[in-house]
Amino acid sequence: MSTAPPLPPIAQAQPADGKRLLCRSHPARCGPRSAYPRQHTHWLPDTINPLEDSDQTALGVTTLDSYIEFKGLVHATHLETASRIIVDRRIEGRIATDSTVANPRLDLLDNTTIPLEYVCVHHTTTGWVAPDCALSERFGPITFNLSIYGSEGIVSPGTGTELNFFTYYFLEVIDYHSSEAASRILVVPSSMAGQYQALDHLRYDPALRGGPWYWDQANNKHYALRRSISYKGSERNHTLEFIRYGNFDFPHHISSWSVVNHLDCKRYRSNCLEVQITATEAFLGMWALLVRLSQRNRPEYRERNDQRPGVAFQQTLNAQPRNLEADPASQELNWEVFLSCLRDRNFACAYAVARKIPNETMNARLPPECRLVNAEDEDDDEDDDDDS
Repeated sequence: MSTAPPLPPIAQAQPADGKRLLCRSHPARCGPRSAYPRQHTHWLPDTINPLEDSDQTALGVTTLDSYIEFKGLVHATHLETASRIIVDRRIEGRIATDSTVANPRLDLLDNTTIPLEYVCVHHTTTGWVAPDCALSERFGPITFNLSIYGSEGIVSPGTGTELNFFTYYFLEVIDYHSSEAASRILVVPSSMAGQYQALDHLRYDPALRGGPWYWDQANNKHYALRRSISYKGSERNHTLEFIRYGNFDFPHHISSWSVVNHLDCKRYRSNCLEVQITATEAFLGMWALLVRLSQRNRPEYRERNDQRPGVAFQQTLNAQPRNLEADPASQELNWEVFLSCLRDRNFACAYAVARKIPNETMNARLPPECRLVNAEDEDDDEDDDDDS
């Protein structure tokens, strides 16, 4: 049996070869130390902007084949945060709490300390995005799609660095798993670069190939590094992440969001309530949260004209007998319990309660994508098919 040829090996760099250790940290939000013995290694290449004619860098980059092109940005998150983003029409910047040198409360190990020059970042409110080629589903079941350019992106609408009003800093490479690594690039408006003078030696030029992000300005194409060498010299999968100053404001109503399969939560690990929920459950959970937030009289929902959630929802409802209640007061009570269960991500309870509510009552309240078809309507459709 034939097998796919392996990727060409990357030369194994040694820790002392062009690498600067920043610190080591305990994985954030992972529970007791004894249950998660891994540590995170935060480091940087000695040369932030490698020469274009160099054959090898500390990250192991050699050719354009080491990269993958991306054409947009994504921000993945959990249901409650996603519902607030839709209502507020912005990704709210916050002080970093993740495992990063930008976090002033990073849980450090091995008597290491965060270098003093990073203090200027510790009180910066930022939003996190990644290229659309990244495995963003690890951060939550709801993904927002953003442009690379303009107020919601990381690059000015024009092309070329002379037209760009952003300044970039290569903050860190983090080896956080035996086979995974990520690079973080801080993006700030050039008008504010004076506040980050302590990081001037970390200024990053994406026009030079050899780092985690390569911007081919001649063709206006963007590339993210997909494989890299760790601090200790092992080859790993690589993810590019951007930490951008301030909020991501959306100039128009947000309609570009999607549901992804959230199999492994990087943020909450085994405590995540949304791991392995179906797309329909995520959609209904989002909608229930938006119903609650709609009391703020803000635009909370946009019709998406996708009937697949409704089909899947009805199939799951009808998989077990329906025990409908005719009393209007009981229907209203069951409806409130149904919404509460959705908001709590208790989908088994939500479906059990929904089986007591008639389709007509649910259709008056459900979003268009999840409205149900009555059994007699299905029979009529079948009769029409027979007549044809």
